[in-house]
Amino acid sequence: GVLGRGRSGLVPAFEDRKHFLGEERQAPPRHLERRTAEAERNYQNKITERRTTFHQAAEDSIGCAPTGRLHEALNCAIDITAGEVFWREKVLPGLTSGRRSLWIARVGDKIAGRLHLDCDTPPNQSHRAEVAKLIVHPDFRRIGIALKLMETLETFARERNRTLLTLESRSGDKAELLYQSLGNRIVITTPEYSRNPNEDKLKSTTTISIYKDI
Repeated sequence: GVLGRGRSGLVPAFEDRKHFLGEERQAPPRHLERRTAEAERNYQNKITERRTTFHQAAEDSIGCAPTGRLHEALNCAIDITAGEVFWREKVLPGLTSGRRSLWIARVGDKIAGRLHLDCDTPPNQSHRAEVAKLIVHPDFRRIGIALKLMETLETFARERNRTLLTLESRSGDKAELLYQSLGNRIVITTPEYSRNPNEDKLKSTTTISIYKDI
């Protein structure tokens, strides 16, 4: 079977899934929904508005534009220009056209996780789709949300005859074990493929390319 690197080395991935997903924790009530383009647009616009208001409030409180460490801290917290460009040019058009699907997981009134499926492939790859942006909030990890998102995505893809799923992930991330436990296989490891957003901008990370036949 597929092997994953568990706490005690290489083990059958399904044996380590319980530890990774934290099935020993009591999972709170949750539900998944497929996000519409309009709902996602409204959600992102609210986030942008709140961050802009926060920045303006910081300026008003000191009577001028922030400088020094305050300026750096604010930019780190709210500079989302690159993210907005990606969302408006890549994500939103795909959601609007139906080429991209987005699921969110809710726990109560909070968004606990998100996952994308991109079906915008060339004509000779109409059987393939790309899994992207699997994110689970730290407060809601290890209760099975990532697994539920992936299972929902796979069912959706299978119903649309997308029988080959591909994705890229940073080597060493916890998600790597999840992907392997679901039967995905690593085929390529590429060093310095992307930058680590949580560390020095010059520090690159190793990316793994993964696939699964469904």
